[in-house]
Amino acid sequence: MCGITGIWYFDESFHSKEEIISFNTALAHRGPDGFGFYHCESENLSLGHRRLSILDLSDKGKQPMSALENRYTITFNGEVFNFLELRNELQQLGWSFQSDTDTEVILAGYIQWGKQAFLKFNGMWALAIWDQQERELLLCRDRFGIKPLFFIDKAEIFAFASETIAFKNLKGFRREWNTKHVQAQLQNFTSLEARGLSLFKDIYQLPAGHFLIKKPNTPAKSIRWWSTQENLPKPARNFEEQAKEFLALFEDSCRLRLRSDVPIATALSGGLDSSSVYSMLQYGKAKNNNWERTPANWQRAFCAIFPGTSVDELEFAEQVVNKYKGELTTINALNNADLESDILKSVQLFDNFYITPINVIGQIYQKMREDGFLVSMDGHGVDEMLFGYNADILELYKTAMLHGDASYAKEVADTYIHLFPPAEHSKAKMHLKDIPLGNKSIQKVKRGLKGALNILGLHSTNNSDTIELRDAWLTASENPIDLSSPYLQAESLSTNPYADLMYRQFHSGVLPVILRNFDRASMQHGVEIRMPFMDYRLVCYAMSLPQHSKLGNGYSKHIVREAMKGILPEPIRTRTFKMSIQAPMHDWLGGALKTFSMDAIRSQSFLNSDIWDGKGIAQEVEENFKLNSWDFQGSAKLWHYLNAYLLMEASAK
Repeated sequence: MCGITGIWYFDESFHSKEEIISFNTALAHRGPDGFGFYHCESENLSLGHRRLSILDLSDKGKQPMSALENRYTITFNGEVFNFLELRNELQQLGWSFQSDTDTEVILAGYIQWGKQAFLKFNGMWALAIWDQQERELLLCRDRFGIKPLFFIDKAEIFAFASETIAFKNLKGFRREWNTKHVQAQLQNFTSLEARGLSLFKDIYQLPAGHFLIKKPNTPAKSIRWWSTQENLPKPARNFEEQAKEFLALFEDSCRLRLRSDVPIATALSGGLDSSSVYSMLQYGKAKNNNWERTPANWQRAFCAIFPGTSVDELEFAEQVVNKYKGELTTINALNNADLESDILKSVQLFDNFYITPINVIGQIYQKMREDGFLVSMDGHGVDEMLFGYNADILELYKTAMLHGDASYAKEVADTYIHLFPPAEHSKAKMHLKDIPLGNKSIQKVKRGLKGALNILGLHSTNNSDTIELRDAWLTASENPIDLSSPYLQAESLSTNPYADLMYRQFHSGVLPVILRNFDRASMQHGVEIRMPFMDYRLVCYAMSLPQHSKLGNGYSKHIVREAMKGILPEPIRTRTFKMSIQAPMHDWLGGALKTFSMDAIRSQSFLNSDIWDGKGIAQEVEENFKLNSWDFQGSAKLWHYLNAYLLMEASAK
């Protein structure tokens, strides 16, 4: 896990190694253990690397790394977890290796198998490989975009980096905001990430599951090398057998991701997903003492706590750790004496904006690093492929209604209602009632549900089938916002309406944003995140399951709960209420950040912004402060604009 950069000039300009060093230095937080660079003078091309040492801590693991008498050179960010198996396969083909890294195996694999090698890799990566003989630079990103990679492609220069912040240090390039992209992201925080776009003019992301080829005097060309839809297996018909297959894949994914030469910890919230990861590590390792390349220290869990608030999950995290007699380290997320400065620093390094500050999740990885843990095992990906979010269950309910699926609509409705405590069941029913449906759809529902809605007491009278997405605070653009990218190739989607909901959420909805946020939050502190549920074999298997295996029997993430019987504590396995690790903004806005926020929205640059309606925002916010009426939705809405404002102000300095 590292930071990578590259610069290739095509005009008469000559760049020295100092330029790649400066470009690279902006990513020092991603790789605090060292740096390296490669320079090809004949092509005026340089590659850079910031190292976070995880595998082979010796100098043999330094990058950029070359092979075949320097014809090929790689700079690589990420991990290919099945590198030991690939190394053995390559050795049988005559390859020998000088290091114990996955990087050397990746480069040899690419030389041996070409671009087909990517299909053999099980992991997360963003990489660049320079072929000096062919004068060809290849960039590649993993199947699901776990690791980031940004680039510019101009007539005089091609350059890439792990984060957009590096381009501030790129000689001859002026980093400017793309106003329409900023507006689009303020309107919908999922607008850009999966499309291969950024907040800045001329800076693109290489989309997930794509590789890119760059040659002199030729525009870069990207090609999709991975499609989840085209790699779905055929699961067992029986649900119990499906759970066994799922469990075997999950256990093997954890085995691969426990490979490390440095200590590993688990980020444990107390919810189903992270608890499953922690429990499987304990259960699987105890059952299989022969797991290869496993560090001695991997049993510790770290948990962010919010004492005295409704989002504190300490009691659940303790249940999981106590079952396996493990060690739990807690981080009081509310105890931050330097909250304002911490937020400002995090905003600058994030170089993006979101509906809640990422400094809270960053505290978990900061504590890990301080305690000597450089790798964290996390539970990301489950919610987005197995209906883990309340909003997705509402959408599933709507889809069942639109297709006249009476019995399943009732089952989904019951599941949704019981996500809430009994005192809030009436409010949950109102959520279901208020789902917008068109006239024709309502008639179809009335014919198909056969009284199911009456049983639930849900009689929808909303005749609108559209949802207004534009935020009233945005300054209206005269032209439609074009969010197309020349580097994104369309992917085949699921034809099943239920499966398509999660397919989109996973590939182009919330998950790409979550992956971005956690990459930045962890790498700000030099910690690598590994995600066992994001193993491509497990993702494809989950996507291939019938709908009742995903949400059924009163549970979301049904298959996970069945698979983890006897491994998870029962109160965790059967728990339906979901909480997320996020900053308590509604509390902070009424206390620690009140003055900070008021000063920001009263500033002339905020009030007179040509991107948002500063005066309108200020008026509404002033009223909320007067009444102290902040809830999650209101605070998330305000922070989205504050985050954008603070980032733009910091970038202008």
